[in-house]
Amino acid sequence: MVVKLKTGSSIRGALSYNEQKVYRGEAHLLLASGFGCDIDRLGFSEKLRRFQLLNERDRNIRTNTLHLSINFPPEEVLSDEKMRLIATDYMKRIGFGEQPFLVYRHADTLHQHFHIVTTSIEADGNHIDMNFLGRDKSEPARKAIEQEFGLIAAESRKRKGFVLEGASPLLPAEYGKQETKHAITNIVGTVVNSYKFASLDEFNIILRQFNVIADWGLPGSRRRHTGGLVYSLLDAEGRKTGVPIKASDIYKKPLLKLIQRKCAGNQVKKAGLAVKTENTVTTLLRSCQTASELASRLKKRGIRLHFDQDKLGVLQSVHFVDHFNKTVFSNGDLNISLNDFYRLRAGDVMESSNRSQKVMIRPSGGDHAPNSTDFFGLGSHSTAGTMHILFHQTFAAPGPGPSTPKKKKRRKRGPSH
Repeated sequence: MVVKLKTGSSIRGALSYNEQKVYRGEAHLLLASGFGCDIDRLGFSEKLRRFQLLNERDRNIRTNTLHLSINFPPEEVLSDEKMRLIATDYMKRIGFGEQPFLVYRHADTLHQHFHIVTTSIEADGNHIDMNFLGRDKSEPARKAIEQEFGLIAAESRKRKGFVLEGASPLLPAEYGKQETKHAITNIVGTVVNSYKFASLDEFNIILRQFNVIADWGLPGSRRRHTGGLVYSLLDAEGRKTGVPIKASDIYKKPLLKLIQRKCAGNQVKKAGLAVKTENTVTTLLRSCQTASELASRLKKRGIRLHFDQDKLGVLQSVHFVDHFNKTVFSNGDLNISLNDFYRLRAGDVMESSNRSQKVMIRPSGGDHAPNSTDFFGLGSHSTAGTMHILFHQTFAAPGPGPSTPKKKKRRKRGPSH
């Protein structure tokens, strides 16, 4: 049994996440403790209002939401009733037994698990301390429940690599196949929590692998000035499609400030993984003869390619998105020259009707060589000029500068006599 704890400030977001799973048939409500009525009589608004009434009793506490999942290995099969008993016992042991809470059984992964949503604000307005909740209360509760219910111990599963909700691979979004907000929420949440990106452009390069892009506005725009951020789906040609979703409307609110904090914290984490990725890429570069062979063999090792080209289609840089180590590096980070890519033959390259996306490598000396390599279809792409505009981290103030005089409004003159 493995427990994942998340604390936050949006009870609506935690509740919506589970209710959307129910709507799509990927979950069902197991238990509504402390709601004083049958499950069938509870709609979304009734559930939300129950929590909100408690949260309003202490508005000074911002982190008032507890959203957790309790996970079991694939071979452990539990009935709904046993899950209810485990959930109730667990909540008592961690000090939330008297709180209203909802238990949802999910069926969207290979292993059985359920989610619990509750608030830390009590009926008298007091706040249940959630600092070190995992270490001080959840871990002892987990071990006690494993013994009491005869469950497989989490420690015995570590060597077998029991993965939680990542058991199902994250797949690229396809516009129209699922609700846009849900697709973006799932992908952005996974990338923010799991991947080690050290800059805003690296964040977007990873998102690009899943047909999502983050846009914080052009220099001088209102969005750039206010630090706003929206996420959009991309079509097969890398163009935005569908309705963009504000970061503030997504569960856990992956705002620009949060992404920037993640970038700063990931600098050190990335550094220790560069050598592994560099060894893999350089070894394959020496042994591969064609671009398609290189892309195929890298893919088998969990590494995908991303190409940045100028407006003429000439390659400017290559990024390696390492999905195994959950990070991304440029060819410069790995001390790999673009000349190493130039020597590769094109090989069998995927055709496309939109050849404006073609990526070519020119020798550093000048004219386009007849055997220049076409990398289209072997990874994701972006134009370097566009990347610089969208991803550059400097924030320009919109509108005229402070020294620019304001235009005086003309007064309307009445009719002359």
